[in-house]
Amino acid sequence: MAKPLRLLLFEGPGGVDRFRAALISRQWSLLVNTSEEECGATWPSLRETWRKKQVARIDLHGPDDPAAESEGADQTISGSDWQARVITDELRPSRRMVIVETAQIVVGIGAGTQGEEPPPGRQRALVIDAGWTHVPSFPDREDVRSYLAGAIRSAAGRVHFVTDLPWDVRLFESVARELGRESAAHPVLVGGSTGRKLWLARQILPQIDEPDTVLIGLVPGRDERGLFQRLRSDFAEKTSSVRAFPTAPLSTGPGQSRDEALESVGLWLPTRVLIAAGPISEQVLLARHLEESTRGSPVTVGVAGGEYRLPDFDLIRNTDAGHRVSGAGRQRGVASRAGLVVVTYGRDENAVSLSGTGLADNVQTVLPKIHVNRRGKTPEQLVREVEMAFTSRGLPVPAVRFLG
Repeated sequence: MAKPLRLLLFEGPGGVDRFRAALISRQWSLLVNTSEEECGATWPSLRETWRKKQVARIDLHGPDDPAAESEGADQTISGSDWQARVITDELRPSRRMVIVETAQIVVGIGAGTQGEEPPPGRQRALVIDAGWTHVPSFPDREDVRSYLAGAIRSAAGRVHFVTDLPWDVRLFESVARELGRESAAHPVLVGGSTGRKLWLARQILPQIDEPDTVLIGLVPGRDERGLFQRLRSDFAEKTSSVRAFPTAPLSTGPGQSRDEALESVGLWLPTRVLIAAGPISEQVLLARHLEESTRGSPVTVGVAGGEYRLPDFDLIRNTDAGHRVSGAGRQRGVASRAGLVVVTYGRDENAVSLSGTGLADNVQTVLPKIHVNRRGKTPEQLVREVEMAFTSRGLPVPAVRFLG
């Protein structure tokens, strides 16, 4: 019997082009956005894995050279018992995806264009990013170019463009050159955590005068909109011309919108889906959206930060570089010791009562904070909502049962 394919997720948050992953089978391992040296330095327990196997590496980051980006050439990489295809999106060249085919399984990372059936005897799984799925849709590249051109033409002073996407900076500078207004264009590329991006953006406040225009091309997460609104207010104190995404389409985005994520799942049905990037709240909401939108279809949704597992994956998630990576067997052991939560109807017609036994201290502490409204929900939906409440907090999910 062939050894099951193993998917290691080294980092989840961020775009699909940012998280680091490895797919490992009996004879080979494929590293995505990382290297043997980087993995060995951070996770010493994995050094032996790379030494014993044939190793290939794929970098999904968009090319730095604009000419190479425009070419969008696809790549094919082959090993002894696997083949990987790197594909560039035609409309959004900065977004790349990879299809990995082995004797056991076909895996798509950030993939949404491959709808053909997998070869007989193979299962199919799709790894997608939840970091951008709260954005309803992204504009085409030419729409963004047209918008930037209009902003530069109409500006009385300088145009400050704040973004965390290098390809948006290149597009902005290209448009400014075409219009002969390079001196008026001031791109501000920020990076790091959300807090650091906001701090870097505020460093240009002393440079802004009333005639200037500020374009904020940062996309806040669902839980970060208040922080970004305050950033917009800070700029508005300096100039009345401030425009922020998603009010105006300033980016084609590196990840998938919600509609694109659903479309990619539809192209891959039947499939198993692993949501392996983005804030855990976004992951859970996207998982719920996919489950509800594909009801009746053979789709299994997994969330990297919780107890949702793909049955045929040996899923490993490393949350602490100082500890040895734990496997799915250990995760199942943690879940089995997490105790029992009983869901019953409360006294109020919309209330639900939760009681537990054998719960870990951190789970018992969270239980009173979980509030579920039963209006219009079946017992199965109530159970799933309680399970998601634990998952969204990164806790092992106890057994949840409904008692009518």
